[in-house]
Amino acid sequence: MADVEHNKAGDSGGGIGAFGASSVDLMNASNVNDNTAGSFGGGIFVRDNTRLLLIGKNRVRNNVARNGSGGGLAVWDNADVRVIVDSSVEGNNAKEAGGGLQVCGQASVTINDSSVARNTVVNGSGGGLSVLGGAYVGMFLGIVYNNTCSGGPGGGIVVDIRDALPVSYTHGCNHALDTVGSGVRPLVNISLGGVVNNTSNRSAGGGLAVGGNGVVVLGKGTSIVVNKALNNSGGGVVLLGNGTLNCTDDLVQIQSINQCYTCSYEAQKAH
Repeated sequence: MADVEHNKAGDSGGGIGAFGASSVDLMNASNVNDNTAGSFGGGIFVRDNTRLLLIGKNRVRNNVARNGSGGGLAVWDNADVRVIVDSSVEGNNAKEAGGGLQVCGQASVTINDSSVARNTVVNGSGGGLSVLGGAYVGMFLGIVYNNTCSGGPGGGIVVDIRDALPVSYTHGCNHALDTVGSGVRPLVNISLGGVVNNTSNRSAGGGLAVGGNGVVVLGKGTSIVVNKALNNSGGGVVLLGNGTLNCTDDLVQIQSINQCYTCSYEAQKAH
């Protein structure tokens, strides 16, 4: 058990910054709370070939990326992060994208039996998660809920929508975006999970927004419900550009209780 709290970094990694081939293990009710970064990774910033393990009731909570992205965690390049067993990324805030997590480059994040909840983005996309480049996010028995973004799409999750992102966000990720244009597509894979009660205040995709070359696979027992796009299209899901959504099982639910408030007939089909 360890607590990393009330720290500040002018650039990235308000609580923890890990680079090169570092390894960080936070076990058994550890907390990374109330930290602030000037740019990326309010709580934790990992890049290169770093491995980060959060296992057993860990909390990454109430961290801030003041002028950038990844309020809770920013995960770049080939970093590998695993959030496992009743852990949570909650109540974090970013200015531009990924209130909970920003994942880009060829980074990999696995979320098992854990949650991404109540995170916010002030003026951008992906209230819970932002996934970009050739990154991979896998979620099993996890939930993304009660996240909010203003100014861009994807109240819960945004995948590969670079055109909607502020310039400083894409510049900040440049080193981690070597895979863009290489044919490697960002992938989010959700099974036995939920994207629930997320809100996009001023853009599309209350629950999920998929654009560019992004791919989202919804497996057995996944629900996209009670999400809201308050001033645009796709209360549950919106697909933009070449974004792809695959539902692999009849038990996937994308229900009409998702809401959008300025929908044309064509936009309603994006639910």
